[in-house]
Amino acid sequence: YWPRLRINLSLDGFDPLQYQRHCKLNDHLAVREHAQLILGRRSRLRKPIALRMYHQTNFVPQTITYFLQMTSTFSLQSAWEQLPRSGDNLGHVKLSDLSLTTLLLLSVAFQYLIPDPTNDFSTSATSRACFQLALSRLWTLHSQDKEVNLTSKMMVAVQLIIIYGRPFHALGILRQVGMVLSSTWTRSRLPLRPASFLTKMHFLMESDMLSEIDGQPTADVAQLFFDTSGNVNGSQTQFPLYSAPPEQQAPLFFDHTLWLRLCLNRIFTNIYMINNANSNPRLVGRPISDITSELEYWYRSLPIELQFPRTLAAYGLLTSSIPSYKVNIATRYYLCHFMLNKGVCYYLLHKEIERPATPPKIHEDQQDLSDIEIWVFECSRTCLDNALLTVACLSSHPQLIGWYQMQMLISCYAVILQCSVQSPQMFGDFEDPEETLTSIESQLESVREQNTGSRWTIDMLKNVRRNLQASSPHSSLKPTSGPVMRVQTPSTL
Repeated sequence: YWPRLRINLSLDGFDPLQYQRHCKLNDHLAVREHAQLILGRRSRLRKPIALRMYHQTNFVPQTITYFLQMTSTFSLQSAWEQLPRSGDNLGHVKLSDLSLTTLLLLSVAFQYLIPDPTNDFSTSATSRACFQLALSRLWTLHSQDKEVNLTSKMMVAVQLIIIYGRPFHALGILRQVGMVLSSTWTRSRLPLRPASFLTKMHFLMESDMLSEIDGQPTADVAQLFFDTSGNVNGSQTQFPLYSAPPEQQAPLFFDHTLWLRLCLNRIFTNIYMINNANSNPRLVGRPISDITSELEYWYRSLPIELQFPRTLAAYGLLTSSIPSYKVNIATRYYLCHFMLNKGVCYYLLHKEIERPATPPKIHEDQQDLSDIEIWVFECSRTCLDNALLTVACLSSHPQLIGWYQMQMLISCYAVILQCSVQSPQMFGDFEDPEETLTSIESQLESVREQNTGSRWTIDMLKNVRRNLQASSPHSSLKPTSGPVMRVQTPSTL
């Protein structure tokens, strides 16, 4: 994958063969002592604690917002009916007295919302307690109707992956939901709207996870997702302008998110299949050009309210950070360009290693790349620019960084580190790769729920960075003198 990064890993005590087992044994999500202490307490719990989520979605990840605004199970009306009235039991309530769906809502509220001074619950500890209690009650969903059953399981999977970084646990639940969704009997008893939402959400989450871990997609659900022409069932072919506030346009954002996810899947299929590994840039030029044109058309079709900066210069001119409701589609757009051009960037950084080791796929007289050297550099620079944009965008919204965003940052870190060591001329005068790398490390360390795997990953990145820079002939190079900054973000202006 990145040979120079792999051979420069020398972390004491790290055993690749025991890594996953070590992480599992140190998984504090399964430790119940602290949670049981909270579960036994009677504390003030008022409706506004959870209901604020529906009016402060800028603090909540977009994927969870889709559940709050697009499902009846977790709608505002449902939450209002299920949460205890403020006068009940002298305003006190036990978490163990609450329903499973209420516990899942509170798990999100305590995790993301600003602490309420009138509430004596701690935030993240209470969030974990709510989630653990919800997990212990999953069996009760068998007595619920299919819509509540499947939507609640999907919400559990979302929290497992976004908040707690447990992709394998989440994938196991998704497999269960996928088997039910693919059943004709089940779909005949589900209303069209929740069936469409659950199918799309299943496809989105499964694709996000299988981009990072090994596994096979649920074929039956994928067939339901597409019609006979290969188009997305129930999706808008054209995204219309709208008059409602953008924070209330979850269905529109969801369709845009799905389009970008499908685009990324096409990139993986066309660029990263095994038969294209270590390809000469000549062989991937056409798909890169075609998909770049499609991304450009998609962006230009966006309403002005949804558009976001696409260059570092434009991002630096912002007087405030990108609104949180744009972060999801912006980072996914950056990721598409990043992954589309990363193979060419890899070639540029490793051609002296790969050329001797890889048999040429084209005739020797076509091996000369002198006429496309500029194109290769431009693609590599596009990859680097979108890595820097992703870092800048997420640094303005650290509360929205979950497991998937962590994978983005790790990939960006690998590219920025390699470029700074092997090709420092790719950075502009006012781009300091050292500060950007340090910023990524800080963002990864600030994620709320750190598990053993996350901490090991951060330690490995720091170790590789230190070793690689120490052995690099460019390690003494610094950016051009002058007013140096990282990527200029609104928070630094």
